[in-house]
Amino acid sequence: MMMPVNRELELTEHESAVLDALVTKALELSSSAGGELERSCWMVVHEHVHGVKPTEYDIREIDEQLYLKVLETSRSKSVC
Repeated sequence: MMMPVNRELELTEHESAVLDALVTKALELSSSAGGELERSCWMVVHEHVHGVKPTEYDIREIDEQLYLKVLETSRSKSVC
């Protein structure tokens, strides 16, 4: 019998703390930016990865999996 594969990755305590901090920043930024949650999540992940806020036409890569996790968690915590 095959066991189902759990696709959800377990986060370490440090990774969980980083995720929580990024989600908090994204929600704060989104609330002050008219509710642009996707953009706010991208901006905080960009700042986390590169150490600086993105410029208007910044095309540097970000960690897509981290972005998606921040977005998913932010959506689950946001008050609509």
